[in-house]
Amino acid sequence: MRLSPIIVSNFCPSSLLKNPPDLQNGDRSQLPFSYREFLAERDEILKNKRILSQRAGHDVDFDSALMDWVTNHRANWMASRARQNSVA
Repeated sequence: MRLSPIIVSNFCPSSLLKNPPDLQNGDRSQLPFSYREFLAERDEILKNKRILSQRAGHDVDFDSALMDWVTNHRANWMASRARQNSVA
């Protein structure tokens, strides 16, 4: 999986952009912390999109899923992540 320079430019050093790690096995441990957090949040938004789409019976667009997630779930998720990261 190649990482898009547009998406990761604010999260990754240029050396990582030139030679991104192989993420085929799903191992994100080589990535910078901020980018791992971005990916984790994106995963949650996509999970919310899937749930909303199933409830609605049709595909819900990403922007709607994002707004729903930010409004209803992000604060609790961020607090949970902060607790996990402080323990680790």
